[in-house]
Amino acid sequence: MISSFVVTLREGLEASLVIGIILAYLAKAGGRHLFRYVWFGVILASIVSIIIGAGVFSTDARFEGRAEQVFEGISSYFAVAVLTYMIFWMRKQSVNLRKDIEEKVDLASKSGTAVPLLLLSFFVVLREGAETVLFLLATVREQLINLLTAFLGIALAVVVGYMV
Repeated sequence: MISSFVVTLREGLEASLVIGIILAYLAKAGGRHLFRYVWFGVILASIVSIIIGAGVFSTDARFEGRAEQVFEGISSYFAVAVLTYMIFWMRKQSVNLRKDIEEKVDLASKSGTAVPLLLLSFFVVLREGAETVLFLLATVREQLINLLTAFLGIALAVVVGYMV
């Protein structure tokens, strides 16, 4: 039960942190008029993440017996691979993460179109959404209480992200 809460809280906070950096930099650079494109990317990625989650969970529900075990095993190994990659990537990138994001935002805001900014926020949130789906696949498994705690984790991440 607590694992689904922690997974969604962690992934939500990670997305909130990066979106917060984007918005703070835009505000500092006088680009508040571009906020709506960032939020559109966030909303669009959230919808796509929910669709991906629904697709993965409905696929998982169709399997029984041995096929279900194989699907769960492959999903678990894939989740471990993604998590391991992200740990090494974050360790390498964490020193320059803010500077890299600010450079991308600067390029996007000076491009004359808001599409790059929308795409940046979209892919930041989509990556976290896809990771959340993978990690929840291992924890939720037909238990409504786990699904509810997952939504509680997301809600808390949004509140904390807004406060930050």
